[in-house]
Amino acid sequence: MDALIAAVVARAVVLGRTTPPKTADEREHARVEGWIHVPTCDLSALDDG
Repeated sequence: MDALIAAVVARAVVLGRTTPPKTADEREHARVEGWIHVPTCDLSALDDG
């Protein structure tokens, strides 16, 4: 299940359909602590078709 979730999130990141760190403060926190990318779209939007 972890691998499936990681693959779905990775696909969303590649397509630019997650919320990345935007501000300098968020980027610094992400650099130090990591960043969890959460998809901002339906799963169907990640399809190749």
